[in-house]
Amino acid sequence: MIEPTSLDQRVPSELTTIGAGGLDGPGPLIKSRPLIFLDIDGVLNGHGVNLHSECCGISPSCVGHLNRILKETGARYVVSSAWRYLVLGGSMTCRGMEYLLRTHGVMKDRMVGVTCSDELVPSRGAQVWQWLEARGFGYNFCIVDDGDPVEYGFSGMPHVTVPSVGLGWDVSETIIQKIRSVSDGKAEEKAGSFA
Repeated sequence: MIEPTSLDQRVPSELTTIGAGGLDGPGPLIKSRPLIFLDIDGVLNGHGVNLHSECCGISPSCVGHLNRILKETGARYVVSSAWRYLVLGGSMTCRGMEYLLRTHGVMKDRMVGVTCSDELVPSRGAQVWQWLEARGFGYNFCIVDDGDPVEYGFSGMPHVTVPSVGLGWDVSETIIQKIRSVSDGKAEEKAGSFA
């Protein structure tokens, strides 16, 4: 068993998980709904630094593609990005993170949580498994990340690697088809069946 770090111990689960409907929808997470484990930098932006803010912003075009995925599949998302440290570090709650993303145009009521810290579980793939196992979840999920699947530990898991310019039409279509293939029962219900 992995021991939690002090960072993970001080973050109550109610701050890192939102009910199935997001801010406005209380209740348990619906396990039949698809989940997207969402990276932000490189997915919702192209890693370009804004000269005024001196940080990477969020691209409205990339957000539009994410919203299309969420709308067409009914998926919810879990933030697996380094942005999750805003929640894990106590700077904001999951509800605050969901609101922040909404201010950039991300569809409301779709965020359901964040994954754990790298200190608790080192690889992004293992963090996804930890999140799913902690909630007794099945395999109706897809990791959307611009990182190398082998380096990040999610090769063999259902994933789509986004080019470092951010989410575009072709990649969003691939994600929609992968999610639909599992939702429609066209893929086996096991990890890696459509990686």
